[in-house]
Amino acid sequence: MGLKILLVGGSGAIGSAICHEAQTKGHSIVATSRRIDSEVPNAKLDFRSVAMDVRDEASVESGVKSAIEILAGLDAVIYSPAVTADALIHSSSLNSWQETFDVNFFGAVRVVKSTIKHFLKSKNGTYQFVSSTAALRGSRGAAPYACSKAALDALARNIAIEYGRYNVRAYSVQPGFVDGGLLASLEIAAKENISRGIAMQRFAEVAEVAAFSIATLESATYLSGTSLAFDGGGHV
Repeated sequence: MGLKILLVGGSGAIGSAICHEAQTKGHSIVATSRRIDSEVPNAKLDFRSVAMDVRDEASVESGVKSAIEILAGLDAVIYSPAVTADALIHSSSLNSWQETFDVNFFGAVRVVKSTIKHFLKSKNGTYQFVSSTAALRGSRGAAPYACSKAALDALARNIAIEYGRYNVRAYSVQPGFVDGGLLASLEIAAKENISRGIAMQRFAEVAEVAAFSIATLESATYLSGTSLAFDGGGHV
């Protein structure tokens, strides 16, 4: 029997790939996006999309309610939204830090607060947060992004500690450099230069991240309170 999954942030490259992977594995999935006005079927895949702006508590509550009604329940939440602000720390604005944290971290808190009551009632549920290895290694010129992802990892650990006795699990997946998403605009030469510093000498494909995401939901039923690096062996 397939899982009932709410994917928060389904419009990006990684989110779209996760939707495709979930569908092909027989799971029911509802994806959110703040760029739609109403609940509409996805044009290419057999899943529904609902409107949600993770920066707004009322929008999160409404989106979660709609998703649970469509799915007739909820087994797992995948949180994948991500924005970044490119500047060195001394020249970055506090506003850019606040905007980055509002999406990458506080948006996740809003989703957790809106869904946890359902998981506690059913005594079952999993949170998977799409983080980044930048949370571990830092990111030159993108400190707000790296710090917000580190906070997301800490949120997963705290959910695991506080709600494990109710069979609620939480963990984060930390992709390294991915050929898509926030790095889609990098020039080929820049990608090649970065790849030389990765053990496997290449970026991850979004489909590989998606496969890893869904595989852990399906099989790792004792996994909680940890962060899983998915970085091709890391920097060498």
